[in-house]
Amino acid sequence: DLHISYMALRSSYSALALNSKNLNVSKLVANNILSPSLTLVSSTSVARSDDTCLESVAKIVSILVKLKAVEFRPLYTEIHSRAASSPNNDLVISKRILHNLAVCIASITAVASTNESQEVQLELIGAISNPTNDLQLVLGLYTVGELGQRLDLTDLNTSANLYSLLLQYLEGTKCEDIKYCAAYALGHVCIGNMSSFLTLLLESFEETSSKRKTQYLLLSSLKEVIIYHHERKEDAPIIDSIPVIVPHLTRHFSQKEEGVRTMVAECMGILAALHPKIILEKLAEISKQSLGNDKRSCWTVINSVRFAVVNGIDQAELSNFLSTFVSLLDDEDLEVKTACLLMINSMVHYQAGLFTGDDRIFSDLILPRPLP
Repeated sequence: DLHISYMALRSSYSALALNSKNLNVSKLVANNILSPSLTLVSSTSVARSDDTCLESVAKIVSILVKLKAVEFRPLYTEIHSRAASSPNNDLVISKRILHNLAVCIASITAVASTNESQEVQLELIGAISNPTNDLQLVLGLYTVGELGQRLDLTDLNTSANLYSLLLQYLEGTKCEDIKYCAAYALGHVCIGNMSSFLTLLLESFEETSSKRKTQYLLLSSLKEVIIYHHERKEDAPIIDSIPVIVPHLTRHFSQKEEGVRTMVAECMGILAALHPKIILEKLAEISKQSLGNDKRSCWTVINSVRFAVVNGIDQAELSNFLSTFVSLLDDEDLEVKTACLLMINSMVHYQAGLFTGDDRIFSDLILPRPLP
């Protein structure tokens, strides 16, 4: 039962945190909890969707290293040995396990000494540059991403061209799983230093305009950055970057490929949930300019709003722009009308308060309009 496991892990972490100066407690947890915890994250029971158990194990191994209840290098070796024993006949299954172990490796490396951390970083560069197999490469990519989320890897980028190394896997491999792992790593490395890596990411996005698949992967990297801040309600680190991010996204509202437009809409929608006024004003402006003459931009605006609704945008802010977005039902294109109805359906399910307070929204704004 993962919930019971989570409660046990949480209790163990609390014991460590409250008795940080008591080495006996630390040793007790290390001797009795550490091995079962690593066994848990080495199984498919804990997938990336189950963040509670994984986060608890990561906290435990991190605090054990920080309190010096266990030595860094032996624990690092132990985690790596579990990665080596993961099933190698199914990369999809192995990816789940390798991600869990990468989180643990990054967690202990982030609190290790400077020399130990630098040694691991160099080892990761070696594993990514010259992997012996796909599993080693996937573990290296995930670990770099998780470590970059926790530490600023600018120096590593300067000395070993980390960004370029990750970028080459978006284009230079035929394995889709590895491409997505590299995109994940690229996004999470940006989190550790937004001013440096995010600029490089956005520049690459524009430079690859003729390579739609690469653009899609870079957008997925950007989405990782946005989701990270949205899930943690940490808007301060990303708010200064919004004026830089938004123009790159809006430039591709009329992209021919629907997959790229969907990813753009998802990024804009999550940003709108973080900073509704700024993004909604921009979406309303684009919708007025595009109605009747740019069906793709209208479609992207509508889906941006739908993603914003699903991700919990402030209802009061959205209500100020509701009539503008609903007016896109007037567009003659069937796909735009259908997308708009799906947007309204999401509003009914996730933001029912938009309609319960005023029945005229349906009677005056929606029902008089011709539906597909």
